[in-house]
Formats: sequence, structure tokens, C-alpha cells
Amino acid sequence: MYKDAVGLKKLKIINEELKIGPNPASDRITVSYADAALSSYFKTAEIVDAKGRVFKQLQITEAETRMEINTEDLTDGI
Repeated sequence: MYKDAVGLKKLKIINEELKIGPNPASDRITVSYADAALSSYFKTAEIVDAKGRVFKQLQITEAETRMEINTEDLTDGI
């Protein structure tokens, strides 16, 4: 994960701290992180494809440790 789009100031997150699933997803994905401090560091979450095109952008609520993202409106394979 990165704080900015160009990859500077990398934030190191190990697998136990950030979980995204299920993979593949049918109608929603869940993003959860062990420490609520991460939500104060990041303000938005984006779903992008391999070419960097943004398909969905969401606001992250401070002190949130779990986020449900509806994926029904996304094309298969994103």
C-alpha cells in the first residue's frame, strides 16, 4: 500500500494487518485492518485495474477497521 500515487513514502503493511476478500468476489468485498490508526493515515480507497484506471473511489471513515465494498456494479475481471 502507498500513501501517494507515485509510490513515495511507502507504508509497510504485513498480511496480518490488512485483509481483502473474498477473491474472487461476486457482489462485495471486505477490507479489514487490525489497527484503526491505518484509517487515519488513508482517506480514500480506490479500485483500479492493471492499467491504473480507477473504477471506484470510496471515503475511509476515521477509526474504521472494516469496510464493505459493493462490487455488483463492476465489470467481471476488474
